[in-house]
This record gives sequence, structure tokens and C-alpha cells, in this order.
Amino acid sequence: MATFSRDELLGALDQLIDELAGAGVAARIRIVGGAGVALAYNHDRGVTRDVDALQADPIDDVTAAVERVAIRNGWPAAWLNTNVKMYAPDPDAPDPVWRAFIARDNVVIEVATAEVLLAMKLHAARGRRDAEDVETLLPLCRGISRVEEAIELFEAHYSNEVLSERALANLEKMLD
Repeated sequence: MATFSRDELLGALDQLIDELAGAGVAARIRIVGGAGVALAYNHDRGVTRDVDALQADPIDDVTAAVERVAIRNGWPAAWLNTNVKMYAPDPDAPDPVWRAFIARDNVVIEVATAEVLLAMKLHAARGRRDAEDVETLLPLCRGISRVEEAIELFEAHYSNEVLSERALANLEKMLD
């Protein structure tokens, strides 16, 4: 299994852009998850196993380019994937605001705002790594300093979900 530090992520994305540009493909990729946190908000974050994208358009061209980069580097074919779509915020949630991260050769790579990443990390609440990301993102999100504020942000993005006990307990440790 491959893992990526921030510098390795940057190199992988550069290779992906080169592949897409070489094929004459204009693309938009929107990154979330641990890769998004590492790229835009916590340069010292440890490694991530993959790059989660809520959008990778045109999907067939992006997938083919991802696979070519994977083969060249001996990585899993889905080192960048859209599997995270099933955890996307509600369609009625505020539209995510995307932060342009790299724009080169008709390829735009964007990272979700800290607010969207925080809501998604609270939704996932998978353990220590998500908790560390939540701790990183909290102060970047409109100055959230109370559990109620974090719950309000979560509910704005996941109106039909209830914050898990694990996520709530972590928030209480961090904020109270």
C-alpha cells in the first residue's frame, strides 16, 4: 500500500497534471479528506493512503491518467479516487466553497474549505487521524470555540445525520 506525505502528494498531482495536459485534457479535480487537510491546512500532517476527490471531471480521462501515474510509480490504481462521494455533504447543504490549489495547463485542482473538511471529518469520526484533523480545522472555521458551534456547522452540511457519540466526545475534549 502506498502512502503519501504532503511533498509526495504534490509530486503525484504534478505528474497527474502532466498526464492530463499531455493528453490535451482540461480537467477539474476537487480534493477532500486527509489529502485536502495536508495540502491546504496542515503541511506537517502525517501521511495519507490516497487522495479523495468529490469531483474528478472528466472522470474517464482523469481515471486513465491516475492509472498511468500509478503504473509508473508502482502505486495502487486508485491512489486518487472518488469513493468519498458517498460521504459527500447533503445536496441541500451550503455549496462548498473551493480553494484553488493548483491551476496549470487547463487542469484545476481545488481543495475544499476548512468548514467542509471539518464537517466531513466529524461525519467520518474514524479515530485518531480524523480527531487530529478536526483539531487542526476547528480554529480555521469561523473561530469555532464551542461544541454547539461545531454541531451547528456539521448540521448545516449533514442535516439528516446525527453527530456520532465518538465525534461528540472528541469535540468535548477539544473545546470544553
